[in-house]
Amino acid sequence: IQGRTGDLIVVGNMAKYPFLNAVVGMTYDFLPFMILPIYNTLAKLDKSLIEAAKDVILASVDRFQKSLNGDWAHMKNVIRDDLNSFIWRRLGRTPMILPIISEV
Repeated sequence: IQGRTGDLIVVGNMAKYPFLNAVVGMTYDFLPFMILPIYNTLAKLDKSLIEAAKDVILASVDRFQKSLNGDWAHMKNVIRDDLNSFIWRRLGRTPMILPIISEV
């Protein structure tokens, strides 16, 4: 589909948008290197660890709901701290991906 000259993106003439070309190209090149390590780590995790982490999160949410505190940031902090201590006890490592997952 060909666009008009005033359109944001004209198919066939992407030389007008070098920044967009760079962003699309870098995303295309580096996306596998961002996704595959996360996928490999999650694939290697024990399924019982994931189920136990779900139980920890549900217990944290239940405890938070009983406290009648409606602050979303406080709930995220409670869940993050409980999950962090659970993973530390279970694996002996600090989870590095946890801040990223909690924001999603």
